[in-house]
Amino acid sequence: MLNTRLSMHGVKNFSRIKLLILFLILFATVPLAYCLYTGHMWEDFFITFKFSKNFCDGEGLVYTPGEKVHGFTSPLGVILPAFCYLVTGSDSYEKAVWLFRIIFCIPAFVAAGYFMISVFLSEDTDHKMIPVVFAGLLFTSEAKSVVFSVNGMETALMLFFLAWAFYLMSRDKFSWLNVGVAWGGLMWTRPDSCVYIAALTVSFLAFRKNSTLKGMIAPVLKAAAVTTVIYLPWFIWSWWYYGSPVPHTVLAKNAMNGPIDLLGVVMQILTHLFKAASWVYAPVYPHFAGWNPIIYIFSGSAGIFASVYWLLPWARGDRLGRIASLAFFIVMIYFASLPFPYPWYFPPAAILGIIVFVRGFFTLSGHFKTQENRFTVPVIALSGFFLVMMTTLLLTSYEMMLQQKYIENGTRKKIGEWLGANTRKDDRIYLEALGYIGYFSDRKMLDYPGLVSPEVVELVKKERLNYFTLIERLRPEWVVVRILEHWNLITQSAYFKKNYEVVIIFDSTDALGNLGYIPGEGYLLYDSYYYISRRRNDGDPVIMERKLPQMKKDRKNGEGSVTTQVVPDVK
Repeated sequence: MLNTRLSMHGVKNFSRIKLLILFLILFATVPLAYCLYTGHMWEDFFITFKFSKNFCDGEGLVYTPGEKVHGFTSPLGVILPAFCYLVTGSDSYEKAVWLFRIIFCIPAFVAAGYFMISVFLSEDTDHKMIPVVFAGLLFTSEAKSVVFSVNGMETALMLFFLAWAFYLMSRDKFSWLNVGVAWGGLMWTRPDSCVYIAALTVSFLAFRKNSTLKGMIAPVLKAAAVTTVIYLPWFIWSWWYYGSPVPHTVLAKNAMNGPIDLLGVVMQILTHLFKAASWVYAPVYPHFAGWNPIIYIFSGSAGIFASVYWLLPWARGDRLGRIASLAFFIVMIYFASLPFPYPWYFPPAAILGIIVFVRGFFTLSGHFKTQENRFTVPVIALSGFFLVMMTTLLLTSYEMMLQQKYIENGTRKKIGEWLGANTRKDDRIYLEALGYIGYFSDRKMLDYPGLVSPEVVELVKKERLNYFTLIERLRPEWVVVRILEHWNLITQSAYFKKNYEVVIIFDSTDALGNLGYIPGEGYLLYDSYYYISRRRNDGDPVIMERKLPQMKKDRKNGEGSVTTQVVPDVK
């Protein structure tokens, strides 16, 4: 205990400038190290990047040339990679994504960390720099924040604008112009940022410092006006160009989920609120097997604490912690209302939760009678948080390195390249895993639920068709599905069973099975086995005459090992 006190004494009196410089270096080093170790590029990046590439190639901001479909969500997520692709010579997605990481993503991640710890730096407490240290450590060890900040997604930009907005709104003087700019950046990053803006606004109004509610309304409205001016050009342009300001991704997911039932939404929020909160600090896709139960216990406990801290009577003296907690809770309501909150949704909520943890533990420990407990308890608790979160980050990094090697590069990229070499230019391919396969095949995609396919959305919406029944109406030349989906098609679609034959199988399960323990192994196995089927000649243009390379098993190394089995031509 004495050693702990002595070491923490040094932290207390450490220069703010030195500590800030150390953390800025750490904020840049951690995501860069993740990139170098994993080479990870998220599948959805290639959906958006195909828009970027086509725009630079003169085809327009479209996924399929000639079809104006708003098949991406983030305006900045498509514009900035397009800029990077253009200035790197428009000849390599790898150069473009690395430039995107270096000049946009990592600086945004660093800036997010800076503004978050600045919230603590401005507080002159008895603990001096110790809360700053833990805030910075928890931020750099939050797995999904690191992963999705540099894997091609827009997450780092989201974290930056959110942390900046929180910092600005926490100041004694509300700078409506700066706040409006930060909010505008959020909207340009993701249009559903209006939820975060509302959550922050409600929370700061609920726990305002000196101003009256009436006195805060005018500055908030001014900030909202600035946000509107900043976002309006994109809103108008996208409406003119695509025919709707609403991304087609939103329309596709809404059509898949069916008409909105308000009572059903309320019940879902009530029944899924804990699940949403427990996923914030969990690994990527935590519902897949392969994780230690301790990680689930931690993520559930952390999510609950961040959600309810603002209600605790012992926290009344902690204004900023309660603001972050209430905002976290409001965002959880939003997540719980969604049919499925995807993992890149969670990092902005995670940064709010980190503020709650650090502020909350020191505030609640202040009720202990002895000075030693007031200091030691939060230090031990936050050290435990850091240990679990850092372990999760390290295991996730290993998981994503294997995911990139064996699934993305070793399986789905190869599927796309095979389709590009063995299908006609006008062939249509039906699938769900759009990213890598769609980009590297460069064919017309009929994806489910229709992110870039209006015809799919129309059938789902009007005829209430699903993933398995759509094929009979679409009659695509090719179908690419995972192993479980293939067998469901065989059993649920007589049309598919009669009119399609398996041409080739891509299987990386053997390679994964030889690796030993894999964190979140179920996630990798889910995408490790694909069937590629083509439609038989049933009156449509003949597609059976093409001679395919005949091979039984071919072990391909380099970008991961995958077994490909080509089924002999059946005429």
